[in-house]
Amino acid sequence: MRHQRVRQITGLLFATLLTPGCVRSPAPVDHPATRATTESVAPAWYTQPSGTTASFRGLSVVSREVAWASGSGGTFTRTADGGATWQADTVPGASALDFRDVYAVDDRTAYLLSAGEGELSRIYKTTDGG
Repeated sequence: MRHQRVRQITGLLFATLLTPGCVRSPAPVDHPATRATTESVAPAWYTQPSGTTASFRGLSVVSREVAWASGSGGTFTRTADGGATWQADTVPGASALDFRDVYAVDDRTAYLLSAGEGELSRIYKTTDGG
């Protein structure tokens, strides 16, 4: 008798859930992040002169002030003032290399990775800002 009653209740519950119009979506949550206001400001992007015409491939951000970028033609650039200015340079003897990645430790120490066949794959390290 007990099993039959459980089956009846389960059947009623299942039928109720499948009946159109019986299931409603939960009410929207009123959260400050979902409210549109007239005070909202769209995100903005600003161009920062890099000091070079190289194509960039990698970026490593160390802090709010320090970041390094790596690029084509053996080029790298770095900022120590939050991007207000960038100092671009090339690694001596690496003008044929394409630096695909950079890993920066601080404003003076960074590793550059070039990608290519054989000898064109290299890792460079600087401890004096390049």
